[in-house]
Amino acid sequence: MTDGNEGTWTKVESELVKWDTPGTVVEGKYTSNEVVDLEHGPEIMYSFRGCAGSVAHKQFFGTTQLNGRMTAVDVGQEVMVTYDGWNETATPPYKLFTVEVRLV
Repeated sequence: MTDGNEGTWTKVESELVKWDTPGTVVEGKYTSNEVVDLEHGPEIMYSFRGCAGSVAHKQFFGTTQLNGRMTAVDVGQEVMVTYDGWNETATPPYKLFTVEVRLV
């Protein structure tokens, strides 16, 4: 399909990241967050678009620790979120994340 404009149409891929494997990374432009009502209560869902011209779209739900770190990030920033594994020494254990932003 053409509309007279320059450019190419590209399929957008979407993925819901589950944070099952330590070392999992989501990197891209932080585009939005929204509260989603689930069976066990409300959760924050974060949305990212891939960096470097990628149209990949990734979403994930926050955890208490991840939500706290994401409050320091502005929508529109390029962000890298890494799942580091479980803090087994805490009661109850919880997932650990590293959140990094690209400084321009």
